Amino acid sequence: MSRGRRVSTFTLDLNYLSSLWPSESKFLVRSGDGPPINLEKTSRNEDDEGISGYDPCETVRLSADRGYLLWVKPRGTVQVKFKYGRTGDDFKCFVNPEHKGVKVYEMKTVGKELIIDGAVPYEESTNPHYMKKSAVRPRENNFQFQSRNGELNLQLEAIKDTQDGNTLPAFKLNYVLTL
Repeated sequence: MSRGRRVSTFTLDLNYLSSLWPSESKFLVRSGDGPPINLEKTSRNEDDEGISGYDPCETVRLSADRGYLLWVKPRGTVQVKFKYGRTGDDFKCFVNPEHKGVKVYEMKTVGKELIIDGAVPYEESTNPHYMKKSAVRPRENNFQFQSRNGELNLQLEAIKDTQDGNTLPAFKLNYVLTL
């Protein structure tokens, strides 16, 4: 908790996000104690339906010890690179995805590994990165990653087809980095 600052908590019903934001995909990032930053640069590439999203080469770099990414109306793919400050030291990264509808991959030296398929409830995950709820972390930081050479690369990919045919209004990924 920050010195002298009071932290406020609120609940947001994501069913109403479509009426608050325009139809374009947006990416909101909050890293550390700074204010959220809205990334509005969308890809010029369009999918089969003519909808633009984020280009696979679009990258968000995060180095604060905690924060979140809020992807409104997810489309396409975004790469997220975590680095612990300016140290270059290896670290652990705990992530808590709050909504289904986005696949999460860990980028390896060669290829990528599917960690979260975006469709199965997180509690039912059989992935070795998944952490069961505990008294220390009762509702957060469900997946644990270990950096390599001081960096962790994740790829977020929006699922094109949902079971009910609706577009996911938003996807939120909370994170904490520890040495």
